[in-house]
Amino acid sequence: MVNKQVCESEGIIWIKLVACDLDGTLLDENHQLSQRNIQAIQRLHKAGINFMVATGRNYQSVAPMFKKEGIHCDCLLLNGALITDALWKTAVSYTDAGNR
Repeated sequence: MVNKQVCESEGIIWIKLVACDLDGTLLDENHQLSQRNIQAIQRLHKAGINFMVATGRNYQSVAPMFKKEGIHCDCLLLNGALITDALWKTAVSYTDAGNR
């Protein structure tokens, strides 16, 4: 067992980022964010751990569900072709798959 106090005193951070798929993972059977998962994401933020969505979906199908819950997270969209910032304002990275 790892002693949390020893790790903190030595400046060791074990988890910096949690990335999660949506369909079949984070979303429930109704394709909605459950209260349990919303609370888990909020606990990650409070613990200083970044949360990121990784999905094949596009921005228009992802942004509304997180904005509705007040969750700001980076998103890896379109199977990695687009990365948006936590405030959904900017494309951090975009890959045009048609030009490969």
